[in-house]
Amino acid sequence: MKPRTSTAGVQAAQFKYAKVAVIIVLVGLVCVQPNHAQQVDEMRTTVRLAARTGEQQHVQLRLFPDRRELMRFSLADGFVLERRSPNSNFSEIARIRTYDEAAWRTMIASESDAEQARDIGLAFIFQQSLLQTQGGTLNFDNGISDLEELKSREEFAYFAFLVSSLKSADIAEALGLSYTDTQVQLGQTYIYRVRPVQLPDDYDYVATDIEVTVGSADDAYANEVDVFEGDGILSFSWQDSDNISGILVERRTTIDEAFVPLMDQPLFSLQSSDPDQPIRSSFADSNVVNYTPYTYRFMGYNLFGEVVPFAEITAVPRDRTPPEAPFMPVPEQISAREVKISWTMNEVPASDLLGFVVGRSNRNEGDFGLLHSDFLPKETRSFIDTTFVPGQLNYYVVQAVDTALNVSSSFPMAVTLIDSIPPAKPVILTSTIDSTGVVTLQLQRNTDPDLMGFRLYRSNDPDHEFTHVLDGFSFGDTLTSNIQTVFSDTVTLNTLTPKVYYKAEALDFNYNASEFSDVLSVSRPDTIPPSVPVIYNVISQTDRIELYYHSSESTDLARQELYRKTSLDVPWAFFDTLSASQNMYIDRNVTQGTKYYYSMRAIDRSDLYSDYAFAVYGLTYDDGVRPAVETIRAQIDGTTLRLDWEYDQKDWEVYFVVYRQNTDGILVQHARTDQPTFSETLPPGSRIVYSVRAYTSDGGQSPLSAEIVVVVE
Repeated sequence: MKPRTSTAGVQAAQFKYAKVAVIIVLVGLVCVQPNHAQQVDEMRTTVRLAARTGEQQHVQLRLFPDRRELMRFSLADGFVLERRSPNSNFSEIARIRTYDEAAWRTMIASESDAEQARDIGLAFIFQQSLLQTQGGTLNFDNGISDLEELKSREEFAYFAFLVSSLKSADIAEALGLSYTDTQVQLGQTYIYRVRPVQLPDDYDYVATDIEVTVGSADDAYANEVDVFEGDGILSFSWQDSDNISGILVERRTTIDEAFVPLMDQPLFSLQSSDPDQPIRSSFADSNVVNYTPYTYRFMGYNLFGEVVPFAEITAVPRDRTPPEAPFMPVPEQISAREVKISWTMNEVPASDLLGFVVGRSNRNEGDFGLLHSDFLPKETRSFIDTTFVPGQLNYYVVQAVDTALNVSSSFPMAVTLIDSIPPAKPVILTSTIDSTGVVTLQLQRNTDPDLMGFRLYRSNDPDHEFTHVLDGFSFGDTLTSNIQTVFSDTVTLNTLTPKVYYKAEALDFNYNASEFSDVLSVSRPDTIPPSVPVIYNVISQTDRIELYYHSSESTDLARQELYRKTSLDVPWAFFDTLSASQNMYIDRNVTQGTKYYYSMRAIDRSDLYSDYAFAVYGLTYDDGVRPAVETIRAQIDGTTLRLDWEYDQKDWEVYFVVYRQNTDGILVQHARTDQPTFSETLPPGSRIVYSVRAYTSDGGQSPLSAEIVVVVE
């Protein structure tokens, strides 16, 4: 079983940010090739905001200028911070500026921690260098490329500086990139935005808003981590969160008292060139011993430079290396009711080899049924099967199993049985003939497992002798089962004989011949085939696919046929008949998530078929909306409330979230339950409103149910 951490039920608190990427993602913006949209907006700039509020009466803000040039101007002149409530206009509440040189030096001198003092000094040096205009030389032979390289180096240095320095709240304040608003009221919602006092020339500034409710709970950082327990290795992966970066991993064994760091530097992930594509990060630990439990703690930096844990998971590496695969020659029928299966292994097999199993199937792939109930001893090298099925293919495999139940398998091999039973009588399903005299015959695939193929005969009169014209045999080994069922023959059209006649026989690999099929007559054509219909529009809905088409324009059109399949690699299958006047078709026999390919053919009154129409496809989709919870019932026993409801789960894995109205009259998430019931204790005199929403494991969710009011006397 794969251990996982889970974020189910974790409430998203009021640690909000307006599209704020984690700090290292800002570095990624200059490390990937810009797409077209980025090139168009390269003169736009903004200051991104992060904000949080605990249970105290204040709001903490962090500022992230997205360009080095914007940061340079802001260090010189500062930012203007504006605020409004939901029903008012923005007004200025503060001007945020960097420290002057004296304040920086005082800050450095008063810092007792050597590492923090070094970081403050580096931030001061970078601030001073950013305020100075940089010069340089330009190689005109390289032209624009030199300018782009210079800009890239400067931007990278700027963002790298942000990554390292903004982990400290003191440095953020000294740079003028943080502010704490204490002039706020608990429970009140505020919207903040910031703008530079002076904007660089030619740049278009776009302000970014962020909304915060004072006194709301801090953000929960829990994230789901997947683990693969490999052989001598544990591999972890997770989807990056926008509010965590700089991943740190610690490990503890059952004999360790404390977690031990596994990395000297944090693990950072660069943003994808597609901003809508989720980013997954990974970590692997190969310094482990199989079957030893290890506990890992995953931590990262939040946007305020604090190291916070987001997952803790225990995993056990285990043996996943299978033994060597047995080598099995072709099995041999040694008597009328006995087939001998033999195999070989290395002269000295693996020390953890447990034994062998032998399986049989009528196909060379898929499930093989076991021929014995217990493992064959590891010294065994042969097995006699007395239960094989005569008259069909019998494929065998031998599997080696070790003490960890790892399995390796031989290649499947079929036995050649003594056979005198002919195949079943063939059936010619359909026939067509085109204007050049090419006859196409479709035969039904026999169910005989040892079928080698078909032989086709032709005559101009059903009472005359038939002439052998075509063979369709599979001469490969018995692992192949591709039997030709479509045959093409060419006949002359310059004849007074209106029809040509065919019959077929089937042969197996021992050349046992079946009886002949019924004779099929094919009328020679007297007109050209109809024109091909055109499917010009496909509309996919959640429960149907609509096809709009132009019918064949042939004047002798009799009908049209619709074909459907789920793979381009298989023949078209007849699906429905369409009238000559019909111009649209609705396919309701569909399954969500399955891609269906469609084509059409026109048939005229001479039973001539057109070519297949150009293939189109449709794909029904799941809109994620699930039925609402209904029939909520409330029972009150003293001060204990019990809610029950009904829900048709169908094939979904469903859980429910109970919503409860807060003091502001807003329904908020209150509890999660895997069953259609919920109970809790309420104080006397309570009047509370509840509602329930269903969630499915595939990401779907229902609307909120009708509200139910509960009153406790």
